[in-house]
Amino acid sequence: MFVAVPLFGIREQGFIAYLKTYTKPTFIMLPFNIISEVSRTLALAVRLFGNMMSGVMIIGILLTITPFIFPIFMTVLGLLTGMVQAYIFSILATVYIAAATRVPKLKAAVVQAKPDTKNLKAQH
Repeated sequence: MFVAVPLFGIREQGFIAYLKTYTKPTFIMLPFNIISEVSRTLALAVRLFGNMMSGVMIIGILLTITPFIFPIFMTVLGLLTGMVQAYIFSILATVYIAAATRVPKLKAAVVQAKPDTKNLKAQH
């Protein structure tokens, strides 16, 4: 995430255009946008670690209390939780990469909106 988002953003928009996105809407936002990039990756890592560690802790506690049936059930539940977390992580990574590669299409829309007056005069 920490490398993929800027890498895809630079590949799609170019180096200078991608760096300009950090200063939008004003130059004052530059430190906040940099902190946002770092904290996004850190938040995903902490979330994934916390969810995996909680499953291990629950299995450890249940092994000491009831050593036969509940640990098997909790292991299956832990696998399910891991699959859901992997799905969420991949969806969030896709959203972040898509946001980094987004290129504004305003110039193309303005050009298409203007009528061609030369062809209109030639037809009449």
